[in-house]
Amino acid sequence: MSEMVKRVEVIDRVARAIYHAGFENRHGGRQPEPGWCWERAGEVQQEFATRQARAALAAIRMPTDAMVEAGYETLGDSSVSPLMLTSVWRAMIDAMIKEDKP
Repeated sequence: MSEMVKRVEVIDRVARAIYHAGFENRHGGRQPEPGWCWERAGEVQQEFATRQARAALAAIRMPTDAMVEAGYETLGDSSVSPLMLTSVWRAMIDAMIKEDKP
């Protein structure tokens, strides 16, 4: 599986979750089968949810102190600087949300 397919799949999962959450809120908390509302959504609604997904991912581009601390704990290497951990996180998010240009 190529990198682009993986990246698109993550954005798609986030878009579906956003759209599904909106469906539940609009319909009295009903929870249809996963994917039900997405499969019946029009292209415009799916594109809107995808833009929201990219915005949600962009909003977490700057890691919190707790996220940086979790990075230290995961690496087990306190010699890595907070700037390095932050730079890696931001690069990963940037790679996820970049839009493909035709």
